[in-house]
Order: sequence, then structure tokens, then C-alpha cells
Amino acid sequence: MRRAVALATAAIVAVAGAALVAGTGVSGADELHVDGSDRLVVLPRYGPNGSDVVGYRHGETVTVRFPLVNRGLLPLTVEAVEPFPIQLGLLVAEEIRVDGRALPVTLSPRQRADVTVTARFDNCAYFTERAINPYEHAVVRWRAAGLGHTTQVTYADALLVRSPTIIDCPGRVMDRSAKQRNRDATITGRG
Repeated sequence: MRRAVALATAAIVAVAGAALVAGTGVSGADELHVDGSDRLVVLPRYGPNGSDVVGYRHGETVTVRFPLVNRGLLPLTVEAVEPFPIQLGLLVAEEIRVDGRALPVTLSPRQRADVTVTARFDNCAYFTERAINPYEHAVVRWRAAGLGHTTQVTYADALLVRSPTIIDCPGRVMDRSAKQRNRDATITGRG
């Protein structure tokens, strides 16, 4: 009888624990703020939500802020944030902070935190003057109850970065193909 009760209790605890872990995760990005750049236009109804179109200024920095929310009942630790998941894209993240702290950062249950990304405009040599990089989500790696997870967090508005003209881009190459970008990413260790 004791063994049956112990097994039933263990099963209930396991199911409750699994439910707690399953309900835990990150969400958010119901806002997107861009500072320190040539914001060209905001399109409130372009794409699923809206879009912020930003002009490229080689070597300059821009700050992008968006929220994350621990939507569960367990604390979780944000281990990494990849705000611009495009290989050799027009924005390169230089510093990522969550509520002003360097990663990793632990969020309490239901806690909302602001992710601040300082990024540099780079890699324009691989894009035509008409190219636009759409950044629509961040990839967030986090851990809860000893388990690692990866979540794609969609931004409230897409961040569109417009490539500069040829005279505003040092080192412009003639081969702007994905093949050239992939080759250079392998050589430089990026991607």
C-alpha cells in the first residue's frame, strides 16, 4: 500500500513539475524602440504589424530595445539573445544587456525585462543599394529547471535596415551574392 501511495505521489509531482516547466518560457516584444540612427519612416501597417525603416550609416551604432517576459511560474535564466539572426547582416550586435545587466540574467516568474542591444552598422559591401535587411525576431536561449530551451521572439514591428549607396559603403565588392557572403562568413568565423 505504501509503495502504491509513493508511486502515485511521485507521478503527481512529476506531472505537476512537467506542467510548471511547460508553462515557463519567454515572450514579449510587444514594443520595439530604435535610437541613434537615421530613422527614415515608420510604417504602421506594413507586414503583420508595422515596420521601422532605418537608414544605414557605416560604422555608426544604433540602440534597439524590446521587452522579454517570463510567462511561467518558474524562474528562468536568459543565457543568450541573438537579436539579428542574419548571417553577415547589416547590423552586428556589439553589446546585449537585460535590465542593464550582462547575460546571463535570471528572470523571476512573470517578470518583464528590457533587452537593450547596442549594434553597429556593418557588412554593406555585400548588399546592393536597393537591399533591405528585415529583422523580425530575436532568438533567445534560456534555461529553466535545468533544461535548455530556444525561443523565437517576434518583434512588435519589423526593423528594416536599408543598404547605403555605393559611395557610402567602404570596401564595396562586385560579387554581392549569398555565395560570397557565406564564403566570407566561413573565413572570418562568423555564421
